[in-house]
Amino acid sequence: MKILAWSDSSKVLYESQNETMKETIIEAIASDADLSDANLHGANLSDADLIGADFYRTYFYGRNGSTKIKKSQVEEFHAALGIIVEE
Repeated sequence: MKILAWSDSSKVLYESQNETMKETIIEAIASDADLSDANLHGANLSDADLIGADFYRTYFYGRNGSTKIKKSQVEEFHAALGIIVEE
């Protein structure tokens, strides 16, 4: 499985023998791969631990779509994006 750049689909950011994009992304994060500019279209990341991931310039699909996360995942999702929510 390959993680490609969204700005240049011929550029491979990370490659793995995993069968799913989710497993490949988790492995890439664990190995400190640079996923900035990653195209994650179609990646099912439900229940994935993305703490510590750097998604700078990563293109997320789902705006105005049907992508849903659980309320319990919101804080972790924001942390993965580098967003700090203050009261």
